[in-house]
Amino acid sequence: MARRRRLKILTLNLHCYQEENQDAKFSQIAKAIDDLDIDVVCLQEVGERWGYGNGDWGSNAARIIRDQLRQHYHLHTDWSHIGFDRYREGIALLSRYDFLMTEASYVSSSHDIYSINSRKVVTAQFNVPYIGLVNVFSAHLSWPNGGFFDQFDRLRAWANQRHADHLAATFLCGDFNIKAGSEGYQAVVRTGEYEDQYLAATERSIFENIFRKRSANIDRQLAEDGRIDFVFMQKRSSLEAVAARELFTNDDYYGRVSDHTGYCVEFEPSW
Repeated sequence: MARRRRLKILTLNLHCYQEENQDAKFSQIAKAIDDLDIDVVCLQEVGERWGYGNGDWGSNAARIIRDQLRQHYHLHTDWSHIGFDRYREGIALLSRYDFLMTEASYVSSSHDIYSINSRKVVTAQFNVPYIGLVNVFSAHLSWPNGGFFDQFDRLRAWANQRHADHLAATFLCGDFNIKAGSEGYQAVVRTGEYEDQYLAATERSIFENIFRKRSANIDRQLAEDGRIDFVFMQKRSSLEAVAARELFTNDDYYGRVSDHTGYCVEFEPSW
């Protein structure tokens, strides 16, 4: 009997055209997506030439990666603010499944395209075979002193509004600019709504202590965990994380492609 396909989600901050050998690194990202058969890719710091504010689609980093993939992927992208004084900096979603719905919205108080703390999020819904309807949000939030707490509250309110019993899962993915175990991370834990799925797949006992038993000393339990990029899943979802890996590290087959590493988490139905 054939095994059901897992849902594989990858999140990666692209570093907005600040890398040497940028074209080669885009190719490595595309190769990893192909080789690992990733279903959904959440990208942040998606650079595109400024073009007097009008952009330049030919230079959009997410489009360049998508066009190198062996299979067709759907792309949803938008931008938040000027990055590194010369790029439209934004976020993107790539999916092998058709988009049933897409949205983009600021979760920051500021909508000023010249402010680094103007932060927009994109989301899409798709139907995953053998799993069901899934909502995924690709986010790049500010640091705690730049508005993270308010931005996350707006993001989770938006995501919760879109979540319903007929959905299999809702995911908040991306660069949250909060270190695992920090006060920002603990604020996510305290909501009782969204849980760290990379941790669930790789450190189950620590995950249970933090998210289910609500034990104290979260900062100490995650003291050696330097992540600021996460795949959070709505607790009411009907999926479970069954595997995870860090990608694009110095020791990884695909090498470094950004100042961030990538995180891929695999999911199966929990029933």
